[in-house]
Amino acid sequence: ADGLWRVVGRGERMRAILQGVSLRLPAGAMIAVGGPSGAGKSTLVNALIGFAPRDAGRVRFRGSDVTDSPEILHRATGYVPQDLAVHRELTVGQVMTYAARLRLPPDHTPRDLETRIRGVAANLALAPHWDVPVARLSGGQQKRINLAMELICEPDILVLDEPTSGLDPGFEQRMGEALLTLAKGGCLVLLVTHSLALMELSDQVLLMTSDGQLAWQGRPAEAAGA
Repeated sequence: ADGLWRVVGRGERMRAILQGVSLRLPAGAMIAVGGPSGAGKSTLVNALIGFAPRDAGRVRFRGSDVTDSPEILHRATGYVPQDLAVHRELTVGQVMTYAARLRLPPDHTPRDLETRIRGVAANLALAPHWDVPVARLSGGQQKRINLAMELICEPDILVLDEPTSGLDPGFEQRMGEALLTLAKGGCLVLLVTHSLALMELSDQVLLMTSDGQLAWQGRPAEAAGA
């Protein structure tokens, strides 16, 4: 990304929530985006992947400029929101099956779909809850449902907005390790987070200032001295 700007408001209330952010993000890495509340963390990530507008700047993906063709990134990106994004009345198995049928290419056979769905469910410890309605799951299990829907599609880029907020430290550690394993498999995992534990697990940390500028990018161990 080169020179990303985002301005909101009008007249005297106009302000920049992104100010000329330029960065490079490598494949096969887990990258945490941190900073104070209102620093533009989610705005930056959504501008990078084309889910939110930007007023200036350009984005390239694998060498191709996607500024005028955001669908290139949309097809490659999985997005896990902070809030639950599924029908609570459906069971775990129904949610994952419908997600696979809707989003995977039509050349997948029923057996292919079943293998993919069951594999993701097992990796996220959702298999024991296959027939349980989502509304009856714990907060951590519901977070895993959101993640499972995206992992079924094997995205090249996985974006997560506060994936462990409100959850116990043990689950936070397990999810962080699972995401790091996913990154090592070639996926770019991009986390918006306030969690120091997730930042320490990440390959890189991006720190934003309160006025929407990129303050620092580098390895977590180097952040304290930056």
